[in-house]
Parts: sequence; C-alpha cells; structure tokens
Amino acid sequence: MTAFTIKDVVASAKNIETILGARFGATGRGLYEKTASVTPALPDRLVKRIRYVATLRNKAMHEDGFEINDLAAYVADCQAIAAELEQIHTSRQHMGQRAPAAAPTASVGNTLRRGALMACAVCGLIAMIGLSAATLMAYLETSNATRSTQGSAKQ
Repeated sequence: MTAFTIKDVVASAKNIETILGARFGATGRGLYEKTASVTPALPDRLVKRIRYVATLRNKAMHEDGFEINDLAAYVADCQAIAAELEQIHTSRQHMGQRAPAAAPTASVGNTLRRGALMACAVCGLIAMIGLSAATLMAYLETSNATRSTQGSAKQ
C-alpha cells in the first residue's frame, strides 16, 4: 500500500486545476476560482466534488493539526475527478463543441448559459449510456433522411 503525503494532496488538486485551465479555459488563482469560471460547463455534482477537494486541500495546507482522514481516498477521488473532466472534454471534441473560455457574463444573458448546460447534459447522457459519437451521428443522419423523405412524400 502506498503512503500518501501532503505533497500528494497538493499535486492531486493541482492536476485538477491544470485540466480546468488547459481543457476548459478556466481562469483564476486557485481551484475555487477556476471552477467558478467554468461552472456552467460542468455538471453540478462534479462542481460540488471539486469544491470539496479544494476545501480539504486548503484545510490541510493552512490549518494546524488538520489531517485528511483517508489520503488514499482523497487522491483516488482527485484522480476520478480528473478522469471525468478529461472525458467531458473528449465528448465535447467528438460533438464538435468547444469549452467556454470563461463563464458567460450577465450582458450575454441566460441564453448562452442554458445552451451550454444543455450541451453538457447531452454529452453527459451520451457518455452515461456509452453511445459513441459515430453511432449518434449515424442515428441523426438516418433520422434526418427519414424526415426529408416523409416531407417530400406529403407534397
């Protein structure tokens, strides 16, 4: 069994920060700020997990006597979060979507945010059921061809 240290705590959280910046265009000085800058692009449950990791990391670094009870579980959770972020990013690439550079501003309105959330939801559902991008595209092409054939038959 591997013994984890405070260095592992920091490195695990830093890995998540790096992915948020490189893959999602997150901005800010720490894990909280970077997560907040791309919150619309991530599922709520994932945002909550990232914030929890950030809280534990900050307490471990700044509070005397604070220890993470199960460092192995903390590191494993960080690795799972990193893998999920990479999967979301990959799903978006296959769907031809780009991650937002930053959270939408109030001047853009809620339409952009709702669109981003819908796109994330669709990507998440596709990933959950294991549907490949190629299978989805084939289905959509067949569906569109059927509709256009039905439309021309009515005329």
